Amino acid sequence: MKTMKKYLLIFVLLLGAVCSYAQGTPDQAAVLQLSINISQATAHLKMDMAGTPVTLWLVQGAAIVPVSPGVNVNGKQLAETTLPQIVATDASSYYSFGQFEVGAATANVLMDFYYDCDTSKKVLHCTIALQKSGSNWTIVTLNVQGGSI
Repeated sequence: MKTMKKYLLIFVLLLGAVCSYAQGTPDQAAVLQLSINISQATAHLKMDMAGTPVTLWLVQGAAIVPVSPGVNVNGKQLAETTLPQIVATDASSYYSFGQFEVGAATANVLMDFYYDCDTSKKVLHCTIALQKSGSNWTIVTLNVQGGSI
């Protein structure tokens, strides 16, 4: 019986660790928020009559990005999906990350923002370097290139 309790305790501790990792940290959420809010990308989001993006999708790419509650553009929550779902729903845009590294004081992000997917698919390749000062993150380097696919 003691062995069973011991294994159950270990399982619960591991489950808690996995769940907390999947939610991401406040720093990861802040870096993600700044990354998806760059004006070069938000200018291409399709909006509804209220000025809220119609869709705001994240397709997990080479880098797995924890999506934290509250990460949004104009109040529209970022949601995870898959590439087949993007195709099936005829979504107009989505984000995908090739690199998402957040350290104690610096972060590096390689992000692709695909837009006009429902007509003539285009992509913005974004390289973003961020720095933390106190509790605030700021973009120190932003390189955006793009065009038709």
